[in-house]
Order: sequence, then C-alpha cells, then structure tokens
Amino acid sequence: MLGSSSNIIGEACDGSEAVEKAAELEPDIVILDIGMPLMNGIEAARLISRRSRTTGIIFLSENTDADIKREALDVGHAYVLKCDAATELLAAVKTAHAAAASNRESDFNSSS
Repeated sequence: MLGSSSNIIGEACDGSEAVEKAAELEPDIVILDIGMPLMNGIEAARLISRRSRTTGIIFLSENTDADIKREALDVGHAYVLKCDAATELLAAVKTAHAAAASNRESDFNSSS
C-alpha cells in the first residue's frame, strides 16, 4: 500500500513488543492496532511517545468508537480504519511524518 517509498524495519506481535522494537529500531513512523495483545495500542503509543517525540504514530484499526478514536488521537497523529486503509493510509503516513518532523525541529530549537 505504501509503495517503494517506505522501508519496513520491524514488526511486533503485541503492544509490549511494539514498545521494545520502537525503542530499539527508532523508526520514523509506528503503525499500531488498538486491540493488541498484552498491551493495547493506545498504551503502547503513550510509552513510545514518552521515549521519542520524534516518532510518528498511526493507529490502524477496525474500531469505529468515537471515544476510542479521540483517545488514540490524543497520543497519536492519525487514525485510519482498516476498511479505508487503501485510500487513507498514505495520507496518514504523511501527516504523522510531518508531526514527527515538527517535534524534531522543536526539540532542536529548544536545545540551541
């Protein structure tokens, strides 16, 4: 779906593993499901964003609940329903990438 412009550097089977791999691999973007085993995607995103404000976070889920979506977007940058992934995932990646880049720039300016 993302074409040749993306490079998948890791996959995780559950939320805990997603947090570990994000810390180890330091990806630009993390795509999480809400309903992951051991630790849900929202909690995993909270931990990932605490460790790295410069990682874009996208939720890819079947969950249509407005409260869940709002909670996810409080910590992440984009929320895409799996049924809409073919048409919306690339735009979500661009959104998350831009937000992460903005955080990188903000962090750089703060330390200067």
